[in-house]
Amino acid sequence: MSLALPIAAALIVVYVWWPHTNKLAAPDLPNTQSEPASQAATPPDNSPSPHDLPPGHPGPSDSGSLLEQMTKETGPDAAGQSGPVATTAQLESQYSIIADSQEQLNKLRSEVAAAAQSKNKAAVQQGVERGKPLMTLLNARLAAFQKDLTAARRARPNDPVVQWLTGELFMIVGGEPEDILPYLNRAVAAHLDRPHLFVSLAKVEFDLNHFQEAYRDAAKAIAEAPKGEDAWEIYARAGFAMERFVDVLKNIDLAFPGDTPPWATVIRRSAQQLQKSWMREQSQRLRDQKKGDLPVVRFVVEHRKFAAPADGNAAESTKVVGRGNVDIELFEDQAPATVNNFVHLVETGFYNGTSFYWAEAGHMVVGGDPNTKNADPADDGTGGPGYAIPDEFNLSSARGHFRGTISMAQNGPGRAGSQFFITLVAAPEFDGNSTAFGRVIRGQDVLDQVTEGRTNHDVGEFGKIIPGDLIVRAEVVRKRPHAYVATKLTSPTKR
Repeated sequence: MSLALPIAAALIVVYVWWPHTNKLAAPDLPNTQSEPASQAATPPDNSPSPHDLPPGHPGPSDSGSLLEQMTKETGPDAAGQSGPVATTAQLESQYSIIADSQEQLNKLRSEVAAAAQSKNKAAVQQGVERGKPLMTLLNARLAAFQKDLTAARRARPNDPVVQWLTGELFMIVGGEPEDILPYLNRAVAAHLDRPHLFVSLAKVEFDLNHFQEAYRDAAKAIAEAPKGEDAWEIYARAGFAMERFVDVLKNIDLAFPGDTPPWATVIRRSAQQLQKSWMREQSQRLRDQKKGDLPVVRFVVEHRKFAAPADGNAAESTKVVGRGNVDIELFEDQAPATVNNFVHLVETGFYNGTSFYWAEAGHMVVGGDPNTKNADPADDGTGGPGYAIPDEFNLSSARGHFRGTISMAQNGPGRAGSQFFITLVAAPEFDGNSTAFGRVIRGQDVLDQVTEGRTNHDVGEFGKIIPGDLIVRAEVVRKRPHAYVATKLTSPTKR
């Protein structure tokens, strides 16, 4: 791990009791194809890796309590409300106080994260201690808010404010995006025009990989609150997902022609840098198109979900909920060793029957681990072909990470083998750390539908446990006329 053990332990406490909020920066990849996290070597200080995480921990939805109360309202007394039903104004006031409390906690969480980054154990502990009473107070407010909302839903089932705030509460306590979306949509259909409604709707749509809809509704939020930080952040995230870097840059310049707040400066800088990289990528794609002879691999992907809720202990039956093809063009000219190895593994059937062991909405899907074929999910994310291949992310011709890029997943330099990830959005944080060796040319929508979550409790930062969508088979659709053989080992990985 990259942090000292005591600080990492303190951070786990923070992750458990602190509500998760979406950031512009994407979470890291898990440890892959090497020793377990507790034994993995720490990358050198001058070669940071984005692939190390603290051990897995329960997300907000795992704790049960409030979310279970909200989803099990069966009797007339479930709301615990015997007095007058709260008015919409009172409910909005409650929510405003809760939102302020969340903002206070999020600022404290940022301070703790910065202290952990600088390995300041005392500051981390102080932040945790300051946060505990704030979290206790927030939980009490949330419980009261839930009771009042339940009573209001019974009394005024068509009230758009009640529908909106129910969706907001589900977001806070860890509801699934597909469960939250109907509440927010009903509020919008009733012509409720609260800016934060459109922000939350855009965030939920983003978490469902509905990027076009998220971009549209974030723009509505900006129209209602032109200087709103939350609105601009989700607008930028959705815009970047669709490679609309120029639009984001142009619109933020129009909104802030004079003094630009720091957060807007960050968005502007990101848009500017991404646009420059995107222009280079588009030029390379035109050259690839003219040549028309790059290798192409096809994945046949089967979407799977548990037939019953998974408890994390017993094996669950699964059901197939869809299937589709994904065609990937390989950058043989920029990453020859990586492409050679990948095509060889495809041709030998290595990937057939493996699963995507981690899928994170608005970020990536991760697969290529042969361990996903066995019945034990505990080792998912740690397997490989038994050897490592050369890194090619530092070559002058290395390609960047945009929507649909396939790249090697690895835990530090010289550890790539068979595991890969495919990005759902632009992910420049992996440039210079992971070898991008191809891009999706057909079937990106299939990847957008890969069931979100993780097969292993120790993989990823957040996410429900899933069976993992299956790569039924991988096949070479087109390749150049030369032999693809197993890559010569340059940095063998011992198991």
